[in-house]
Amino acid sequence: AGAAALTLHDLRRDTLLVCPQAPQPGPADPLLQACRANAFAPGRIVEVAGFQLALALAAAGEGAALVPACLQNLQSDAVVYRPLAEPELFSPVVMSTRQQDRSEDISRLLRLIYQLYEERNIPYIRPAGG
Repeated sequence: AGAAALTLHDLRRDTLLVCPQAPQPGPADPLLQACRANAFAPGRIVEVAGFQLALALAAAGEGAALVPACLQNLQSDAVVYRPLAEPELFSPVVMSTRQQDRSEDISRLLRLIYQLYEERNIPYIRPAGG
């Protein structure tokens, strides 16, 4: 926890607290693929029901939780946040809408998301008819 940033290799012996891997793609998929690409497996992987539970377990000393940076706002004296040195790691975002919903709010949100992905060269899949 004293390092400015951590690598996945630094966490190889730790228990990794991750959100469920199903349904696919899951938030932990890029992390586990990166571990395999670097020829190691985490010491142990524990699936938890959500990021807040992962942070609570990390605070209790049960492992390392890999969470989005925006969760750093959830302050706890028992949790230390460190960025990963692998900037290419990201978690998939899955958005569901009602198939027939053509509201302007949903359309505007989707346009904004696609615009951000294109500006940042983030690969994405548009739904059929979207």
